[in-house]
Amino acid sequence: MSLLCLGCVQLQATSGAVFGTVTDTKGNPMPGIGVILKKGTDSTDSVVYELETGEDGTYRIDNVLTGTYRLDFSVRGYLDLSHHPINLSTFSPNYQFDIQFTPNVRDEYIAGVTTSGRNTR
Repeated sequence: MSLLCLGCVQLQATSGAVFGTVTDTKGNPMPGIGVILKKGTDSTDSVVYELETGEDGTYRIDNVLTGTYRLDFSVRGYLDLSHHPINLSTFSPNYQFDIQFTPNVRDEYIAGVTTSGRNTR
């Protein structure tokens, strides 16, 4: 006896989103922070998308194909920051990465960074 199952195929995502919020140590949003998404984990890999955080400190990149990526953050007057690897798969197509910058004004660089990254469905 064979069973026939029409429409029983589970759809898998082939693209997702990378999103998050950039704040300072007091929880205030940091608008205008440069965000670059690169394919792969090396600094010389190709740029997929480039944007700046909004007035509320958030960023969102939609329609990102499954694969391995790197996020670079650029803050004028500070050192750049990178986060990798970001793995988007068919079963975890979205990735949330929140970051909190701790400035060291005297030396003009990021003295500390608090991050939180996770795959979401």
